[in-house]
Amino acid sequence: MPFSTYHCQPESKTDIHFTRQGGIPLAGQHGLITQAAKKRGLLGTDENGERFTAKQLLEDMGDTHNRIISKVTPGREDELNLLSIEFISCYFYSSWMPLLFHMVQVVNDVQKNEEKFLYTNKETDFIRSFVYLRHEDKNYTWVWGRTGGVNGPLLWPSAMKFFQQEITSIGYQYRI
Repeated sequence: MPFSTYHCQPESKTDIHFTRQGGIPLAGQHGLITQAAKKRGLLGTDENGERFTAKQLLEDMGDTHNRIISKVTPGREDELNLLSIEFISCYFYSSWMPLLFHMVQVVNDVQKNEEKFLYTNKETDFIRSFVYLRHEDKNYTWVWGRTGGVNGPLLWPSAMKFFQQEITSIGYQYRI
């Protein structure tokens, strides 16, 4: 899932104009998740859960008007599917961290332009995805779990309980 920041400009009470600003890393040495966890002293801790809002991650780097958008259909010309990441729930282990992305679909249309689009804000269901980061010893870097094959995290009971509480706490519907 490639990630980008989009500038958001309200056009009316319900319409929001999105303009792509550029790509942004969530993992790696300078990734937003890595930096936020490091700032809060969470990297390398064991069995700790934390929720970050996408807004909070961007504000940590001085960005107050953007959103994090994931293109979930990269390389496909027949479909454009963009999801706005609203919350990221992280469960920390010393050498890896499972993540739960709570996302809202903002585009599902081949006709839309991914660089610039208008979104009509309405209550919508969350789309959720589990992924994970793993620790690499060099430069204390956290990178995405392997791609292809099996890349979903195994959730031990303490992590699963945390994620179930997160889903219940955040709820099932959201309005941007």
